Amino acid sequence: EANGGDVDVVAAEAVSVITVRINQNLADGTISQERADMMLERVDEAVERGLNFVPREGGRFPFMRLRGVHHMLAVASELTGLDEGEVVEQLGAGSTLTDVLTENGTNMNDFIDQIIEDADDRLDEAVSSGRIDEARAAEILNNLRAELEEHFIQGAAVEI
Repeated sequence: EANGGDVDVVAAEAVSVITVRINQNLADGTISQERADMMLERVDEAVERGLNFVPREGGRFPFMRLRGVHHMLAVASELTGLDEGEVVEQLGAGSTLTDVLTENGTNMNDFIDQIIEDADDRLDEAVSSGRIDEARAAEILNNLRAELEEHFIQGAAVEI
């Protein structure tokens, strides 16, 4: 509204686009009728949450910074065979990341293992270049695994 736009128009367009995609996934056989009904039931609420989302700066979960979120979407996309837009669409329609992974042939443990493997590769590069030492790399990796397991396996809700 501050820039002359209308939030209601944006919300209606987002709901329309997501609804079309859900219906297309249903028609393609990608999702079941039950799943489509559940997603369609939640689409308005999901769009409203998305439009009102305010990221926490330096919040309790530092791994959820934008770069980390993008990487997680890329990993989820790679593991499920969906493109990143489809992953975001399903999350926006009310699915949890666990739902998206399991409904597309993988699981949360595989997801976490891939995130850790990728982080380990980047940390090895940081150690090799002298930016950090091996002890710090191990600490970062252990903390990352603990945070991922806390949020995705032990049940703490994380919304994107």
